[in-house]
Amino acid sequence: MRKTLLTIIIILCYANTALAQGRIKVILDNDFAGDPDGLFALAQLVESPSVDIRAIIGSHLHQGENWTAKGKPSATTAVENVNTLLSMMGKEGKYKVAEGSNTALRDTETPIRTAATDIIIKEAMECSPRNPLYVLCGGGLTEIASAWMLNKDIAQRIILVWIGGAEYPGHTPPPGAKLEYNTTIDTKAAQVIFNQSDIRLWQIPRNAYRQCLISRSVLHARTTGKDTVAKHLLSMLDSHIGPDKQAECYVLGDSPLVLVSALQSNWERDACSSDYSFRPRPTVNDKGEYHFGNTRKSTVKVFDRLDTYLMFEDMFAKLNFPQ
Repeated sequence: MRKTLLTIIIILCYANTALAQGRIKVILDNDFAGDPDGLFALAQLVESPSVDIRAIIGSHLHQGENWTAKGKPSATTAVENVNTLLSMMGKEGKYKVAEGSNTALRDTETPIRTAATDIIIKEAMECSPRNPLYVLCGGGLTEIASAWMLNKDIAQRIILVWIGGAEYPGHTPPPGAKLEYNTTIDTKAAQVIFNQSDIRLWQIPRNAYRQCLISRSVLHARTTGKDTVAKHLLSMLDSHIGPDKQAECYVLGDSPLVLVSALQSNWERDACSSDYSFRPRPTVNDKGEYHFGNTRKSTVKVFDRLDTYLMFEDMFAKLNFPQ
C-alpha cells in the first residue's frame, strides 16, 4: 500500500512539474532566403502545439548571397519568405516576424542591434533558468551573439539550439569537406558564442544534420494531392532536386530544430529519442575551426544521432495542414 501511494505521489509530482512548465517558449532564427529546409522546419514548428512561438527572425546569408531573390539583402528576403508561407498557412500576423542584420559581425566586441536582437533580449528576460527560452537557430549566429553582447543577463535564461559546426573528434567529415557552412556565415559570431559567452548550447553539428536525408520520391508520394502549402514547399525544393537534377535526395537539415524542441518527452524536457553527449566546449579560431585544450570548464550538448523517423513522420502528419 505504501509503495503504491509513493508511486502515485511520484507520478503526480512529475505531472505537476510538466504542467507548471507549460509550453516551451521558442524563437526561430533562420536564413529563410537560402536553403529551403528552413521553411520546412518553420511549417512543421507552427503546427506543433507543444511550443509557444514568441518570434520568427529572418537572418542573413553570406554577403551577396541570396537563393530566392538575387540582388536583394538576404535577411530582407528571409522575412518576405516567412510572411508568404505564414499567409499560405492562414497564420499571417499571428507571430512577430523580425528582420535581423544583413551583415555579419565585423569583430567580437561590437554587436549589431536590430529589432531581432531586441526581441531576443525581451523574451529571454521574461523567462528563467528553469523555464528558459529556446532560441532555435538554423543559420548564422549573428543575432544571438549580438543579443548576448547587448545584455549578458540573457545567458542562463535561454537554451541555444544551433544547427552548425563541424564534426567533433570521433566523427569523419564528408569527402572533400570544407569549412562548415553555417559557421562561415558569421565566424565572428560563432567565436562570441563559443569563446566568450556562457549561453547553454545544444549543438547539431554537420555529421548529425547530414543524417536528415530524404528522397524527392518519398516527399512527393507522401504529400501528393495535399494543400498548397506542401506544394509550395516542394516546388522550392524541386529547384534543387527536381527530375532534371542528378541528385534525388536532399538534406532537410533544419528539421532537427523541431525534433529537439517540440518533440520532447512528456515526462521530462529532453530530446530523449536522439543520442547526445556532453563535450568540453571548444573555442573557434578565425577560420571557424575548433580548438580543444582551452581552460573553460563549460560543456556543449552535442547530438550525434537524430531520430529522423520521429521527425519526418511528424512532419508528414503536419503537412496535411488543416484547412
